[in-house]
Amino acid sequence: MGFFGQAEQKFFKTGHSFNSCDRAFGLIEIRMRQLQLEVPSQIEELIRSACTENPFQPKRMELPDFLDFKKRRDQQFKTPANFRVTKHLWYKLSTDVPRKIYAREAHDDTEIWNEFRINYNRATHSLVPVQVVRNQTIPMEATKLRDLEKFLPLLHSESHAYYMALIAEEKDRVQVRKLLNNTIRKNPFHVILSFKGTCTCS
Repeated sequence: MGFFGQAEQKFFKTGHSFNSCDRAFGLIEIRMRQLQLEVPSQIEELIRSACTENPFQPKRMELPDFLDFKKRRDQQFKTPANFRVTKHLWYKLSTDVPRKIYAREAHDDTEIWNEFRINYNRATHSLVPVQVVRNQTIPMEATKLRDLEKFLPLLHSESHAYYMALIAEEKDRVQVRKLLNNTIRKNPFHVILSFKGTCTCS
C-alpha cells in the first residue's frame, strides 16, 4: 500500500448478485444445452462460442498454474481464530493501523466496523517460496479406470483418442507402482539407499 492510505473491498451478497460474471455464466449455460460435451477441448470451444460479440478467451490450466499459497500465508501472517472471510461483505485496510482488518457484515454505512488484529512475520516475506499444489496428476482409482474403459465405446469416435491416452498413462503409472512395491518387498534396504542417492548396491 505504498501509493494508497486506505483500501476497501466489497463483495456481493450470496443469492443477490447478477453482475457481469453471472451474465457470462448464463450465456455459457445456454450454449451448453446445444452441445454434447465429452472432452476438455470441447469445453474450451463451448466457452469461446458462448458470446459472439466479445468472445471469451479460456485458458487451459496446467499443473504449474495451480499454486499453494497456504504455507506462504501461514508463515507470513496469522489471523484470529474468529476471523471468517465469508462472513463479511465489506473490508477495509488502512496504513494508519497496518495490523488490523476492519470488516462489516453488510453494505451498511451505519454498521460499526469489526476489528481483527493480524500478526505479521515480516522476516519470512521474501523467504517463503510459493510451491505448486502438486507435480503430477492425481492417480485414478482402479474402479474408475475400469468404468472408463467400459464407458469408452459409448462415446463418439473422435473422443476416443483423449481417453485412450488417459487410460494408457494411468496403466503405466500402475505398473510403475507395482514394480516399486515389489522391489521394496524384495530388498527395502536397496530402495532406501537408491532414493537417498548414496548407494545403489543390493
